Amino acid sequence: MLREMTLEPLQSYFARLQQSKLSFESVDKVRDILSAILRTAVEYGRLLTNPADKVRLRRRKARGPKPFLRVDQFYALLAAIAEPYATMIYVAVFNALRVSELAGPVAEQSTPPRSPSRSAIAAAISISQSPQPAGPPFPLTATCSKESLS
Repeated sequence: MLREMTLEPLQSYFARLQQSKLSFESVDKVRDILSAILRTAVEYGRLLTNPADKVRLRRRKARGPKPFLRVDQFYALLAAIAEPYATMIYVAVFNALRVSELAGPVAEQSTPPRSPSRSAIAAAISISQSPQPAGPPFPLTATCSKESLS
């Protein structure tokens, strides 16, 4: 079975894999993992050479430029979003946080979080019921004014 893993079947497998919806990076990762496994087989004397070392992958054509927001568009978007979400997005974008970083290290928590005390709940309620300041939660810069957000 292991002896049947030669360059031709592997190249055919990866050609079919590249026709799937997987990205180039995912297919490349599969090749890297298979190559590492077959490298171990070579080290243990089960194979003479590693056929995955010679597998060639075709790069896909670029799909075009990725969409992005200009600074003025970002501030206009923030103005349209209700608090506290606008502040959360502002902090996330300007700190270059990824989605997984925003979620927090839930998997690393060894103990469940403690329930908040009654005084903490009462304080949170009083803060949420206090009048909120008008305007964005961030300073407007010279390139972004209240008029450009309208």
